[in-house]
Amino acid sequence: MAKKENKNEFSSIAGTVGGVTVGMIALIVIFASENAWVIAPVVAFMAVMGMTLGYFASRKR
Repeated sequence: MAKKENKNEFSSIAGTVGGVTVGMIALIVIFASENAWVIAPVVAFMAVMGMTLGYFASRKR
């Protein structure tokens, strides 16, 4: 089955930021569970970064 190419840049950005965030959370929980408080600021920063990337992707060139 051929993979369908994603033409929507917003879902590409969301997928990339979401995938990186899930990977970072998994690594923190596995290797540093006593420092899991760090997850909230990291996820907040990633959300702001995703919104900023979405804004720049939506601007007309």
